[in-house]
Amino acid sequence: MNETNTAAYVMVTMSGELGDIPFSGNVGLRYAKTEVTSTGHEQTNWGDINPISVDHDYSEFLPSLNMLFNITDDSQIRFGMARTMARPPLLEMRTGFSLDNTSLPPTANGGNPTLDPYIANQVDLGYEYFWGTIPPQPLTFS
Repeated sequence: MNETNTAAYVMVTMSGELGDIPFSGNVGLRYAKTEVTSTGHEQTNWGDINPISVDHDYSEFLPSLNMLFNITDDSQIRFGMARTMARPPLLEMRTGFSLDNTSLPPTANGGNPTLDPYIANQVDLGYEYFWGTIPPQPLTFS
């Protein structure tokens, strides 16, 4: 396996007030490009073993938004959304194929070098309330 990853990321932070509610957050965009070459051997039905090489590439734009709204002194709302990517395991992307006709039932083994990444669109909304007070802690030096 030979894998080359190229990525670029840009992010903008923001803060201000929406009415009387202070907020902060960021919005970002990541571009990820992956190029894979998988080289191995492939066994045919007749037992011949041939070299094989498979090239595969993919690219994704992955935007994200994260916001924090301070509703009161002791409560806040967090909001986030993003498009995320998880690359397939390298073991699953190996090339080649082999057959075992000596076992019952016959078995085959191989990978798929043209697997694309897992893509997920995520949204998260949370409310946080902080009750009680934290007493001041004395500073100690040792």
